[in-house]
Amino acid sequence: MIQTIIPILCPFIAILGGFAYVRFNDYYAAPAKFRITVIAEICSIYPTINNWPQSEEAFFKSAFPDLNVAVAEFRYFVPSYRRRAFDYAWLRYYCTYPEQNTNQIYHHYTAFQDNGETASQAQEIRNRPFHSNVSKLSPFFM
Repeated sequence: MIQTIIPILCPFIAILGGFAYVRFNDYYAAPAKFRITVIAEICSIYPTINNWPQSEEAFFKSAFPDLNVAVAEFRYFVPSYRRRAFDYAWLRYYCTYPEQNTNQIYHHYTAFQDNGETASQAQEIRNRPFHSNVSKLSPFFM
């Protein structure tokens, strides 16, 4: 009896092992792929600001499609109990008003000078939410 079961079970065990191997490799490759995409798209302004774009809205909207694809691919590998936090961090990145769940609005990254603020103070105020929002995404792919 056992001699007939072993030849039948071996291919199934091999297929299951192969599936587990591929899934394991994908699980560890997904964060690296996500990190590379994020860094490639926003490398001029994160982690250090080398060249902040003149038109923030155009810069972020041009980077959005590639980042959105990377988020959609990576979301599958985020554990289910952390997906809500991941989705909210992504929403905060590209949407100024997440409670309205609107489309891409990047007002929170635009420097406005009010009440006698200098340009450097306005830039600091602008940079703070950007770094905060990207930092909220980074624990998922580090």
